[in-house]
Amino acid sequence: MVQTVEYWRETDQSWHQGPPGIAVVTGDDNYIGNHPVTGVAQFMTFPATFRGLVGDALRYIHATPAGRQILLPLSAASVVSILPSQGGNTVATRGGGAMNLVAEELTPASMIGGVTQAALNRINVPHYAQASWLTHMINSSPELLLDAVPGAGTGFFARLEKARQYANQWGLLADRRYLRWTSSNEGYFNDQTLGRSLDAGGYNIGITLHEVAGWIAGNPLPARLSPRAQNHALVATLAALRDVSPSANGAESVIGWNPYASNPLNLSRPPAIGLAHELIHAYYSGLGQQLGRDFGHPSTVLFEFLCVGLGPWDEAPISENGIRRHWYSHAVPLMGPAEKQSRKAMPKRIKYL
Repeated sequence: MVQTVEYWRETDQSWHQGPPGIAVVTGDDNYIGNHPVTGVAQFMTFPATFRGLVGDALRYIHATPAGRQILLPLSAASVVSILPSQGGNTVATRGGGAMNLVAEELTPASMIGGVTQAALNRINVPHYAQASWLTHMINSSPELLLDAVPGAGTGFFARLEKARQYANQWGLLADRRYLRWTSSNEGYFNDQTLGRSLDAGGYNIGITLHEVAGWIAGNPLPARLSPRAQNHALVATLAALRDVSPSANGAESVIGWNPYASNPLNLSRPPAIGLAHELIHAYYSGLGQQLGRDFGHPSTVLFEFLCVGLGPWDEAPISENGIRRHWYSHAVPLMGPAEKQSRKAMPKRIKYL
């Protein structure tokens, strides 16, 4: 088997035969994919255009301020690999070390131990008031869900916010900045921003000061709370302690990227922004600062919101929304006229699913 790996280096935005850099599989004589009809694994021809598409996408991402901040450490530390995917885009870490140490302690069973207790000691609150502070943070934080606008839940206001997002996207078609080459998209992006969602009240699960004090002391969350309420307590705590949670050692990431028409998400946003999303995950994993598990866990909402720039990290500079904000003004001028799908002003993403 002959597999070709080349390294894209941030310092000169070009390809190299060895590290440092972002490792990209650019050829594979034994490339295995799934048959488009039967889904059966079989040997296939490696996509000849993949190398060029990765290089273009990384160049566009690098043109944005957030993109440069992401690509510099990923390239210098050689902690991410990119290979073609036939389905959707994916990211996975190798080994442990991606989550911060509080998340690593709390996510298996929502049990507070020494790491979380030490993090609580680092907040700007007297020791005797820690339980009161955490009780307030849990009961006043909006519920964060993968399939809902942050703070809006799943009811009427969530539907209203979703309708507003679609209206923004359709309204973009009539906006002059959608068609113009040189003007900035930043004003349009800001037009969509709400300081608070339409229903950003906290999800008060009614956990008591006594119960939180017991949780801090090492007891389980009270059994009287529903699974939904227990999940909220975990998620709200992880979010509240992010700034005082020590980083882990970091982990390498492997990204599967599909820039082709077989990835339906490429109809709704430039393929390069899809790659940027996975690179941001890799960035936080490389720093050991992920807040949650990457799939199938209540904390996954934090894994995704930190990446997209939602909820507590609304419009965070290093996020997918940070890339989207400057896409039209910084990345689009680098593109040729044939790249119609990518030469667009990007709306703010206000929900994950």
